[in-house]
Amino acid sequence: MKNTIQFNEKTGITAFFSLATIMIFFSMHSYSQCNPDVMPPTASNPLPINVESFMDVPFPDVAVVTDEADNCTINPWVTWVSDFSDDQSCPETISRTFNVVDDDGNMTMVTQTITIQDITPPVFAVAPVDTMVNCIGDVPVMTNLGWTDNSDGAGSVAGSDGALVGGDCGGTITRTWTYTDVCGNVAMASQTIAVNDATLPTASNPTPITASVGSVPAIDVNVVFDESDNCSPSPVVAFVSETSDGESCPETITRIYSVTDDCGNTINVTQILTIYSAIDNSVSLNGSTLTATASGYLYQWVDCNNGNAPITEATSQFFTPSIPGSYSVLISDPSCEVLSECIVVNIVGLNENNLGKLMKIYPVPTTGKLTVKLGGINENVKATIKSVTGQVLKVYTLGATEQFSIELLGSKGVYFVEVETATSKPMTFRVLKE
Repeated sequence: MKNTIQFNEKTGITAFFSLATIMIFFSMHSYSQCNPDVMPPTASNPLPINVESFMDVPFPDVAVVTDEADNCTINPWVTWVSDFSDDQSCPETISRTFNVVDDDGNMTMVTQTITIQDITPPVFAVAPVDTMVNCIGDVPVMTNLGWTDNSDGAGSVAGSDGALVGGDCGGTITRTWTYTDVCGNVAMASQTIAVNDATLPTASNPTPITASVGSVPAIDVNVVFDESDNCSPSPVVAFVSETSDGESCPETITRIYSVTDDCGNTINVTQILTIYSAIDNSVSLNGSTLTATASGYLYQWVDCNNGNAPITEATSQFFTPSIPGSYSVLISDPSCEVLSECIVVNIVGLNENNLGKLMKIYPVPTTGKLTVKLGGINENVKATIKSVTGQVLKVYTLGATEQFSIELLGSKGVYFVEVETATSKPMTFRVLKE
């Protein structure tokens, strides 16, 4: 082993060291620090942890203490000591303590802070789709909407409707569902409900009216009586216009009324007024003389059995035919004319013609249905309806009767009705259907 000589110039002392002496010195020094070891180990507090629920808190793990060290013990021991909660919520704080111990029992405590704070809002189920309704009364009833939350679990909540914005005729309602969890996280879902009445009101056309000149009824909105609407309880009926076709006998007047609901949806309905002359077209029979009741007009007597052919010189209020038959009178003034019903005049006597008694066919003009009175019971009565061209349209075989009804089923125009019995010749009447 080598010796070391060290000379100190300041003191003038020369020292002699051997390598063994130096090693013993350092060994004695180290032994004096670790025997006994009174210095605690060192370690840093583990990094803090943030979680959203208690279930997310990790189990204690000594590996989170990463920098433990000691002056004597090469690998100090790390152990979990305890978890301490502050018993608060939103947030809750847990202090997790670890102990670092060296071989001589010296220890150091370190603490990891675990914060439990729910920052995730609840989640709603899918809200109902946006919709449109006609009336405020058609808005769907309120429903509950389900939610889930990582802290609160699951449930449902009723929504609330905001005020109608824009009114009943094109407004919107916002229906909102809101839920706030225990930590104040808020979830919202919404549905937009549009309210817009686009449905027209309803009403029937007023009943047609037939009147005579001078008795035309006044305009009256009350002729529309069944107006209705899906939203408005009382749609408004108003008069719109009145037009005439400019004709006479008849004149046709068209009146239009409107029906409007609260949202301005409007329909029109139409009333037809048919105006006839006020001329009285009745005729009386006294013996074999026919008399038109109306006086002061122009007259033209016609032969009903000959297609209403005018009778020469039969142009007065009175007419006495020279032969039996069926006769009518056309009564006119400068603006209108009316035709009387056909009346059978008997001159030859009952034995010569079984239809010689008073026969009437009415009403003339007609809207379709006619009544024929024979003036007594006749056998094998037959009625034939013909067109103006002579085409047979319908045949009624009636047997024994005194009165019967027939109907003109075709369009408006002139028809001929031929009546015959077992003991009489056929008699033809000209009839106007309107």
